[in-house]
Order: sequence, then structure tokens, then C-alpha cells
Amino acid sequence: MSQTSQNLKTFPVSFFAKEHKFDSLVESLNNLGIGLNVINKEMRIVWANRIITDIFGPAEKIYGRHCYKIYAHRKKVCPNCPSAKVFRTGMPGFKAIERGIDKDGKKQYHKLISTPIKNNGRIVEALELVQDVTKEVVAERQRARFHNQLKELNLKFADSNRQLTLKTRRLSKASAKVKELNCRLKEEVQNKSLELGVAMKELNTVYTVSREIISTLDLQEVFSLITKTVCLIIKTRACILRMVDRNSGSMSIVSSHGLSAKYIDNTPLKIGEGLAGIIAATKQPIVCPRVSKEESIKYSYYINREGYQSALGVPVVFNGKVLGSIVTYDGAVRNYTKIEIMLLSTFASQVAVAIRNAHLYQKVHLTYLDTVNSLALAVEARDPYTLGHSERVTGYAIELAAAVGLPKKEIEIIRNSGKLHDLGKIAVPDSILRKSGPLTEDERRIIQTHPDKGINMLAPLKFLASGLPLIRHHHERFDGSGYPQGLKKTKIPFIVRIFSCADAFDAMTSDRPYRPKLTFKKAIEQLEENAGSQFDPYLVKKFVRILKRKNVKLN
Repeated sequence: MSQTSQNLKTFPVSFFAKEHKFDSLVESLNNLGIGLNVINKEMRIVWANRIITDIFGPAEKIYGRHCYKIYAHRKKVCPNCPSAKVFRTGMPGFKAIERGIDKDGKKQYHKLISTPIKNNGRIVEALELVQDVTKEVVAERQRARFHNQLKELNLKFADSNRQLTLKTRRLSKASAKVKELNCRLKEEVQNKSLELGVAMKELNTVYTVSREIISTLDLQEVFSLITKTVCLIIKTRACILRMVDRNSGSMSIVSSHGLSAKYIDNTPLKIGEGLAGIIAATKQPIVCPRVSKEESIKYSYYINREGYQSALGVPVVFNGKVLGSIVTYDGAVRNYTKIEIMLLSTFASQVAVAIRNAHLYQKVHLTYLDTVNSLALAVEARDPYTLGHSERVTGYAIELAAAVGLPKKEIEIIRNSGKLHDLGKIAVPDSILRKSGPLTEDERRIIQTHPDKGINMLAPLKFLASGLPLIRHHHERFDGSGYPQGLKKTKIPFIVRIFSCADAFDAMTSDRPYRPKLTFKKAIEQLEENAGSQFDPYLVKKFVRILKRKNVKLN
């Protein structure tokens, strides 16, 4: 037997691996490509899931070794190590970017979230959640290089302007014999300078707007901003942004400006078909001074019917791959200039980066949300009495929010955060969660810490920031006797008051270790009796009406 195998057999089994049965969670994280490992106080690896071992080597080679040696090839603990923070402060740690080296010697970049694993109140190990962000880091660097190239182009334009001014001054000193010619040349130079100045201003506009678009991570908001901006830059009346569907080969309209719904519904295209399809196939800009004269353009009749005569289109390309096309229309017959083609092509390059960034953000957003939801399900799995509770409560809360006219954006906050409201119970011992009798004062204080513990775990996830008040305050009471802050009446956020009604109703109509579930009628009575003390009276009336209507349909 090798020395490595002996070390693996004699190395202590992780407390996490012995005490917690998270097979389904671990498998979910494996399927999502999320790394999970456990570090002891000596900063040695004591357990890791398949994702970690695939990247950094098999268990027998990494178990028992210092994490900073395996993951980063360092001789000491990494700066700002989140797990070191866990052991030092007892609080969860987060690190946005950590550079590491995989088993093949390639650079890797990760985001780390570390949370303490406790035994009898003592921190014994740290649980690290590892997300590979190598592609995002590379994309960000590519974007930075493009910005530098754009700045260099600005400098070249400025230099050209200076050279033209210098030539003009030299010509002004010529002899009287060529004075007439000099005047003409001077006039031409001034015109060119004016055109160049206009182009510089428009390019600066493109650069400024492009930065705003690149910083916007909501994909539909990006699409809408693109079509409106194109009309502003090129001074046209309409614009269409089409994206390529890799599965079907079709080009669907994701955003438009200045075109009717009837036109959009009647113009499906494939790559190579129509103006947008030809642009995507050739990866080249196309200028159509008079659309009706272009025989290759499919659906030109529909364009003319909208009142448009000319068109300019450019491809949207990222890393050599066509993502889609931008086509803008004007009501007059128009020959688009080289500067306008250059401006739109430059803008399309920025658009490609913005769309790629938004896609990457959505992917990371969904991955994190799925991971956290898996952790929330793991919390409920510890107690069979609460299984499915978060899902049901969220459903009730969304129905009530819709009934009182809450905006869609706030309903989405409930949808994303409601399922996570009890995540902090992962830190509450089973002996308290499953206790069949009354809780002691000490036990009650422990269970009342779960909202803040949930906040500590979710705080690093910026996209959940708007939902943190719901998670922290869902046990506040309308009369101010709740926890953790004792907020009263309208000091409690409106979506929290909505969620509190839904949470309490599901708890009352579910079995608990310390009591059987209440009947539907009794639960309704409890809501009405506690209106004004525990619950917002206005919301209780609305909620009871919804529940009674649902009960009639079910029966």
C-alpha cells in the first residue's frame, strides 16, 4: 500500500461527512458544476465533492493536504481567505475572485463562499462553495482590451484633426498666385474637419452609451436600449434587433423600435434569408438606399408598408460567432455614409459584449439561485413536518401580492426570496427544530437567530439584496412584539406583511411535532382574531377572501 493511501485511511473523517446526509444536495451541486469541499482548522482538505476532485485531483492526493497548496500552489494561507475568516470570526466568508491552478497546471478563477460547520456550538470545520468564473474573468479582460482599442481610435482621430489644422496653416502662408486655390482648399479642409468633429462627437456618444449598455445585466433591458440607441446615433426612425437561435437556425426579433406588431409578426427569417439573414450569413454591413429596388431582400413590401424607404444593417459578432444583426430604417431614400457605417459597426461590437455579459450573468444568477434553493430544501429535509413549507408559503404570498396590486418586480422578489426565508435554520440544531414539547428560553433565543443567520449566508449574493428584508423580518408582528427588531405597523415592509400572513397560515394548517394541524376554518379564525396584533388587518381581509375562494374550488 502506498504512503498516500495510508494517509487517506488514517486521516480523520470530516465531521460534515459523518453528521450530515446531504447526498441529494451534493449530487445537485455536482450536476450544476458547483464545487463543495470541507476544510479543517489546520486548513487541510478533509472532504470534497466530485467537481473539486475532477479539477484538482483524486481524493487520495488532496485529502489531508493544505488547501492553499492544492488549489493555489502557495506556501501559506491565501490573502483574504474566506475559510480563515470563518475560523477567526465565526462568520461566513466570501471572496469574489480567487486564482487557482488545476491538476493540469492551467489557471482557474473561482468565487468562494465559506460558512462554519459547528459541533456543540464550536466551529470544527468550514464548508466552502466554489463557483468557476474563469469564462467571466476572461470575458471581462476581453472587454477591457476592446475599451483600450476604442480609446486608441479616439486618439488617432484627434491626431488626424491636428494634422489637418497644421496643413491648413501651411496653405494659408502660400503665395498670392495660388490664393484662390488655397481658399478653395481651405474650405474643403474646413468641411472635412467639421465632418470629423461631428464623427468624433458621435463616436463619443457611442462610447458613452455603450458603457451604459455593457453595465446593464438585465437582458431584455439591454435589447430595448440597443434599438432605441441605434435610432439616436444614426438619426433613423426604426430599428430591429434579431438574435440567432442556434437550434432552429432562425433569427427571431428580440427588440424593435418604430415598427408595428403586424410587421414583426409577418417577418420570420432564417440565416441567409432577407436583409438580416444575409448580414448574418456574410458577417458584413449592408446599405440599401432604396429597399424596394433590392431584389434579394425578402419582405421588402412589408418594410415599404411601414413607411420606410432605406435601410442600414450590421452583424453582431462575438469571438467570430454571429449572435444576430441590427437593421435600422429611415423614411427617406438615403445613402448612408462611411462614418455612419463605422459608427453602427463599432456600436454593434459593444452590443455583442453587452449581450454576452448579460447571458453570463443570467447563467451565474440561475446557478447561484438553484444552489441556494437546494440548500433551502436541505434545511426542510431535516424536518419532515416542514417539507414543502417554503414552496407553499411563497405560492400563497404571490397570490396575495397579486390581489393587492403589487408590481411585478416586487412579486418577483417574493418568488426568489420566499423559498429562502428559513435558510438560517440550517444553523439550528435538530434537537430544537424537532422538539415535541415547549422550548426553553435559551432554545427560543437560538431559534430566533435564524433570520439573521440566513441574512449572513445570503448577503454576498447581490442579486438577492432586494429580498433580504423579507428574510430578516418575516417574524415581525404588526403590534411590534415580533423579532428580530420589533418593527411595528408600516415600519414593517409591505411585502414582509404579505409574507407573514402566508407563512402563519401554512404553519397553522401543517402538522408540527408539538401539535396537530388546525382545520381550514380554525386557521381562518386565527388569522381574523390576530388581525391588528400579529397581522396587518387590511391584508388579512384580502387573504381570507382568497383562501375561502380557493377552498370552494377545491371542494
